Amino acid sequence: MVNSEVRLSGLEKFTKYSVIVEAFNNRGDGPSCDPVIVQTLEDVPSAPPQDVICTPVSAHDLQVSWHPPDRSHLHGIVQGYKLFYEPVEERYEPGKRESKVTTATTAVLHGLKPFTNYSIRLLASTRAGDGVVSPVTFCTTEETVPEAPEKVKAVPSSENAAFVGWLPPHHPNGIVTKYTVHLRILEQGRELKTVKNPVAAHQLYYEVSGLFASKMYEAWVTAATRVGQGAGTSVIRLSPAPSSSGLFHS
Repeated sequence: MVNSEVRLSGLEKFTKYSVIVEAFNNRGDGPSCDPVIVQTLEDVPSAPPQDVICTPVSAHDLQVSWHPPDRSHLHGIVQGYKLFYEPVEERYEPGKRESKVTTATTAVLHGLKPFTNYSIRLLASTRAGDGVVSPVTFCTTEETVPEAPEKVKAVPSSENAAFVGWLPPHHPNGIVTKYTVHLRILEQGRELKTVKNPVAAHQLYYEVSGLFASKMYEAWVTAATRVGQGAGTSVIRLSPAPSSSGLFHS
C-alpha cells in the first residue's frame, strides 16, 4: 500500500505554502489535485526590536521608541513588547530591574530617579513566546534640584569667626554648581537680616567672620544645580563668646 502521508521539513516559519498532490505510476503522472494553502506555525522572533531611541522627558521620565524586528525575523504576529530597565549607578541597590509591557512601538517610563543613568533592553513577543532581547541602551534622566547637604556643623576659628562645614547631598540629582551659606542675624530674638554667601561647588566649608557677642547667629546650607536651589540643611546656631571657646551648637 502506498503511504498517503508525508512530512515536509525545512520550511520557513509562519509562511504560507501552496501544496499540490498528484499520483503517478509506471505509465506516468496523473492529474493534480486543487492547490491547498497551508501555513507553518508561528515561532518566537529571532531578532530584537531595532532602531531603539531613548530621550529624557523629565527628571523622572524617559521616552523609548523603536521599530519591530525585520519581517524575516518575526516568525509570527507581534503581540507586544517587553521593556526591562534599571539604574546602573552604584549608589542604587543592584537587582532592581523593572519591566513594562506595551503593544505600541513607543513607551514612557515613569517614576525614575533624577539624573540617573538607566540601562534599557526590550524584546518582541508572538503567540509562541518571547523573542531575542535587544542590546543595552543607556539613557539618563534630567537634572532637578538637589537634596540638602549633609552633616552641617560649625567650628570656632577665632573670637569673632567660625567655619561652617558640610558634606555633599546624598542625592545631588544633577551636577552641583554651587553652595550657599545662609546666615541669619538676630538681636534680642528679633531678626535683623539674612545674608546669603555663595560658595564654589568644590568647596565644603565657609568661614563666617564679623560675629559679635551681642548678637545671635543662625546658619544653614543649600546646594544648587543648573535647575535651581534645593532644600536647606537643619539650622545651626552660632553663639560667639569673648574668647575662642565660644559655643557653637548644631
